[in-house]
Amino acid sequence: SDLCEDPAEERETVAQAYAAAQKLLGLLDRLIAVSKAVYGTEPLKLKPTSLEDSLMEVESLLMLQAQNRRQQLIVNYPDADLQVMADPIWLRQVLVSLVDTPMRLMQEGQIIVTSQVTAGMVYIQITDERPASFWNEAIDLPQQLSQQQPVYALSDAPSGGLSLIVSQMILEQMGGKLELLSIPSATDPTTQIR
Repeated sequence: SDLCEDPAEERETVAQAYAAAQKLLGLLDRLIAVSKAVYGTEPLKLKPTSLEDSLMEVESLLMLQAQNRRQQLIVNYPDADLQVMADPIWLRQVLVSLVDTPMRLMQEGQIIVTSQVTAGMVYIQITDERPASFWNEAIDLPQQLSQQQPVYALSDAPSGGLSLIVSQMILEQMGGKLELLSIPSATDPTTQIR
């Protein structure tokens, strides 16, 4: 439409559109895979899985990205013999998504991953310093997550809300759940997801 000033700007615009389309395609592929798991056409392969190994994979996949963004990724490992009943591939995918989303939204800061065993349940907690603006349209998100209702689009992060929905659905298929423990405020910029 002759909106660009020169061919270089046209190429840059087309490249940005292509990158956005590829990102959307990746999200749609994930949603299709999740829907197949939810509706039983491709059930998850649950088996005893080493939580330490899963967290090591997450750290190795995201550590360089964190360093490049002036962020600190801190992973506190559980006992080496701690096993969780999960699909190892999907567990890794959910953990990567829950750590990667705040990384993309933060300029700098810390993301801390911890785990603990309480009353036979394993709790994995991810604490980050995500900006409060991420949650602008999600005022009732903790209630939606705790009531297992779908979480809808979140501002300033087109795939952030979708990632939470996908993670929530996969965790439910593995017998777990996703909880939002706190939303950041102006005085405390920390978000905690468990």
